[in-house]
Amino acid sequence: MEYRIGTEADIRPICQLGKKMHAESEFQTLHWNEEKVLKWLDMNVKSPNRFVYCAYDNDTLSGVFIGSISEFYFGNDRLASDLLWYVGEAYRGTRVGIRLLKEFQKWATEQNVNRIQVGVSSGMSMDRTGALLERMGFSQIGGIYKVDR
Repeated sequence: MEYRIGTEADIRPICQLGKKMHAESEFQTLHWNEEKVLKWLDMNVKSPNRFVYCAYDNDTLSGVFIGSISEFYFGNDRLASDLLWYVGEAYRGTRVGIRLLKEFQKWATEQNVNRIQVGVSSGMSMDRTGALLERMGFSQIGGIYKVDR
């Protein structure tokens, strides 16, 4: 397995993996706009306040983590949070997801953030992902609730 920072060359493979995530997640009933996703990925790989990290099994993208840094709206403390954390179905139960998360934590720490937050919003493996995050030192602080229109 090769782990590395995402570049422009990874945009299409990430988009393809993202489409698989969309299809199996709670978001599957919502519109997928590939052109918009490609532009968003391009912005992410070029921004210094964004973290894009890829796991490849030979030429197959097996997982990706995208995170960002922002300030809390009420003060100057810096927050690193996930935007996308996805491991392909064939690689779940391996160390791919853990390694991606650890690299994000390492990057966030190097950026001198005050807090690192990771959400579980895809509706997939919520209990397993939550348990993993707790084993890695995270604590639960809330939940996400929705209503579709």
